[in-house]
Amino acid sequence: MSAGDASYLDLQQGDARAYEALAQAVRGRVTELLIPFNESRPHEIRQTRSLEQIFQQFILDAKSFSHSCSEDCAKIMRQSTRFPEVLATPTLSLAQEIRQATFEKLDHKLEVMKEFKATIDNHKAACESKKLDAAMLAQGYLLLAKCQAVFIDAAPQEARPEAQRGGVR
Repeated sequence: MSAGDASYLDLQQGDARAYEALAQAVRGRVTELLIPFNESRPHEIRQTRSLEQIFQQFILDAKSFSHSCSEDCAKIMRQSTRFPEVLATPTLSLAQEIRQATFEKLDHKLEVMKEFKATIDNHKAACESKKLDAAMLAQGYLLLAKCQAVFIDAAPQEARPEAQRGGVR
C-alpha cells in the first residue's frame, strides 16, 4: 500500500477481504522498493548515480520496505481480526512482532551487508593511502571471500553453485 492508498480502511472484523488487502499491501511495497530498477532506460541510472550510491540507497529502501510493510500488515490485521489478543495489542507492537517474525533474516543480511561495506571502504582507504603489501592484499582477498559467502548464503538453494553442479538435491 502506498502512502495514499487507504483501501484497507473499510475492512470490518472477520472481513475475508483482509487476505487480499495483505497481499495488496505487500505488492504495493515491493513495487515501491523496485521503482529505481524500473527505469525505462536502465543505463541512465548509472549515468546519474554510482554503483555505490545505488547500493546504499537500496539498503535504506529495503529497511524502509520491511518497516512499512510490517506497519501496513499490522493495521490490516488489527482492523479485520476477531481475536481479542490481537485487538488488545497496540498497532506498533504488532508491527514490531510482524517485522521480527517475517523480516528477521532480511534485516540481518542488510546489517551484514552494511558492515561489509564499511569494512571494504576502510580497507580501500588504507590501500589508497599507502603501498599495497602482502598482508593488505591477503586481507582484501579475505574480505572478498567473506562477501561471496554472504551472498551465496543469501541466494535461493537452486541458485547456489553446488546446486548448479548437481551437488544439492
